[in-house]
Amino acid sequence: MAALEVDVELLKNTPTRNEGLIKGIASDFSVKSSIHQDDHIFNFLINHAGFDSDESRIRYYFRDGQTSAMKLMGMLTRHLGGGPFSLFEFASGYGCVTRHLVKEKDINLVSCDIHPQAISFLAHELKVKALQSRSIPEEVHPGRLYDAVFALSFFSHMPITTWSRWLVRLFSFVRPGGIFIFTTHGPRSLPFLGMEAPSSEFGFRFALRSEQADLPLEEYGLMAMDKEFVVKHINTLGNAELLDDEVDSWWNHQDVFVVRRLS
Repeated sequence: MAALEVDVELLKNTPTRNEGLIKGIASDFSVKSSIHQDDHIFNFLINHAGFDSDESRIRYYFRDGQTSAMKLMGMLTRHLGGGPFSLFEFASGYGCVTRHLVKEKDINLVSCDIHPQAISFLAHELKVKALQSRSIPEEVHPGRLYDAVFALSFFSHMPITTWSRWLVRLFSFVRPGGIFIFTTHGPRSLPFLGMEAPSSEFGFRFALRSEQADLPLEEYGLMAMDKEFVVKHINTLGNAELLDDEVDSWWNHQDVFVVRRLS
């Protein structure tokens, strides 16, 4: 998601509206039009005052998902060569990006999220294999290794108590020679988050705020960090090679890291 401000109170019990408009715009992008009523990204946008119409809000939802999917495909091709690729999409939510990835013939996709209703939606509406996540990293078991693991704007919410544990856990799902792609809130994200710069001593700052009201804030808040913080933790993995670190590359404010598993 691009950096946008919204009143979180507006997100409560937001109904999906403009069904006909949604179907028409989804058709323009050649994706399924089904949107879950609890889709926090869609609800975030449909109540946002920064757009001049519901049409522009809905079109942004589908266009941004498409842009993220295309960006990911480019990274997979650049770092892994030709497909097909097995991809584990972690913290997929209700399918903003997933609905575009399922169209890719070179992707064997498995999605994973913490919300049981999201898993049901992904499986039944978007027809993708979906696995239930857990709040404890060590309790997530994907059952296999993947060519690539992708976590979009997940580490931008994890507190320090689980941040490095999630890094280790998700990286362990990558096959030797495969890659782990994830994004973080870097310094350029700070104005949008209303946060101070990461602590010069520790390299991160965490705030008890979130757009997902159903998750405990101590488990899912706002996490900002500098590049050195991320690189330091990547180096502790031991069997990892940092292939890319693109500052401000995703949505023009989140930093992107690509890590290869060596063995």
